[in-house]
Amino acid sequence: MKLTEQPNSDELAPHKRRLASERHTELETLSILDTLQMSAPVGLGYVDCDFRIIRVNSILAAVNGGKVVDQIGRTVAEVLPELWPQLEPMYQRVLDTAQTVIGDDVAGEMAGDPGHVHNWQTSLYPVMVDGEITGIGIVAVDITDQRRVERSRAERTRSLLAALTALTEVRDPYTAGHRDRVAEIAVAIARELGCDPSIIEDVDLGARIHDLGKAVIPTEVLSRPGRLDEAEMNLVRRHAQAGFDILQKVHFPASVADIVLQHHERLDGSGYPNHLLGSEICIGARIVAVADVVEAMVSHRPYRAALGWQAAMTEIQEGAGRLYDRDVVDVCVRLFRAGRIEIESEGSSRSASLVAENDGRPKTLSPKDLEDVESLHQTIEDTEAQIALAEAESSSWEFWEDLRDLLREAKAKLDEIVPPSTEPPSS
Repeated sequence: MKLTEQPNSDELAPHKRRLASERHTELETLSILDTLQMSAPVGLGYVDCDFRIIRVNSILAAVNGGKVVDQIGRTVAEVLPELWPQLEPMYQRVLDTAQTVIGDDVAGEMAGDPGHVHNWQTSLYPVMVDGEITGIGIVAVDITDQRRVERSRAERTRSLLAALTALTEVRDPYTAGHRDRVAEIAVAIARELGCDPSIIEDVDLGARIHDLGKAVIPTEVLSRPGRLDEAEMNLVRRHAQAGFDILQKVHFPASVADIVLQHHERLDGSGYPNHLLGSEICIGARIVAVADVVEAMVSHRPYRAALGWQAAMTEIQEGAGRLYDRDVVDVCVRLFRAGRIEIESEGSSRSASLVAENDGRPKTLSPKDLEDVESLHQTIEDTEAQIALAEAESSSWEFWEDLRDLLREAKAKLDEIVPPSTEPPSS
C-alpha cells in the first residue's frame, strides 16, 4: 500500500507564514476595535439571542455602576432590572423583524447619579451570520443635557404663551375664561374618541391658546359691545393666522400650531383662514372647533345673552358632516346629555369682573378687584421676564418688540381701570 506523500518543510513554510500573517491582522483588528469601543464617548455593546451580554464598553457598563468584567455573561434584565421593561420590547423587535431599531429614547436613573433621570438615545441592530441572527449590537448615546434644554425651552415657551393668553383677557374681558372652558370640552371629546395621549395633550394645549392671535387685534374691536361690521369681523378673523405666526416664531410644536391655525376651518371649505376641506383639517382642530362653538353659544357675550346648551347642540348637529366632524359632534352631544360636560353660562374671570357690563366704563372697584389688578400687573412683569429669556434664543427682534408693545398696551388698560395713584391692598 502506497503512503500519501507528505509535503516537505519548505513547502509548508509559505502556508504557515500566510496563516500567521492573517492571524496577526485579525488580532490587530480586534485590538483596534477594542480600543475604539472602550474609548468611544458612546455606549457600545453586543448581546446574544438570549439577551446575554457578550461585549460591553465602560460607558454602557456605567449605567448600572458596575464593571465591564462583572457584566459579561449576565443578561440585560439582570444587569438593568429597572430599565428592562423599556428595553425588552426593543430587543424583541430586533429578533422578530431582523430590522434595526433606531433612536428610541430610554429614560432612567444611573447608579452614579442617583435621583436624576437620564435619557439615552438607543439604537439596536441585528448581527447576522449566514442569514441568521446571532445577536444584537447596541449603540446608546446619553442625551440627558439635550433633553433638559429642550424641556426647559418648552416650559419657558408654555409659560410665555400662558401669560400672553392671560393678558388677552385684559384686552377682551368678555371672553375671559373662554379658553379654559373650550379646553375642558375639547379634552373630554378627545378622550371619548379614544385619541392617543399625544393628541389629547395637543388638543388641551391648542385649546388653551387657540385665541392667542387676538393679542394683535385692536382693543376697541375686541371689547366693543354690539355686533361687529364686516370690516371689523375681517380684523377678528386674522387672529387664527396671527396666533399661528406667533407660535412659528417661538418654534412651538407644529401639531399644536396647526390647531391654532385651523380651529375656524369648516369641512365644506367655508371657514378661515385657508378654506380647508374635510380631512385637510387636522383632528385636533376639528375637535377644538366644535368645543369653541359650543362654549361660545352657552356663554354670555356683550352683544347677546347666553343661548344655552340645547341651542348649541342643535347648531353642531345641524352642521355635522357639513361644517363639523360628525364623530366629534356625536361624542360632544352624548357627553352633554350625559351630564359629563357642564358650562357655567355666566362664566367670568378676574379681568371680566373689572369692566362694567353696560358700556365698558370702569365700575366701582372692590378690594377683590384691586387684588385682581395687582395680580395682572404681576402677570405682565412675569411675561416681560419670559420674553427676555426667550429673546436670547431667537434673532427675531421685531417679534419681541411687538410683544413688548402689547404689554405696554395691557399696562395702559390696567391704569385706566385703576389709576397708578390707587394704592393696592397690602398682602
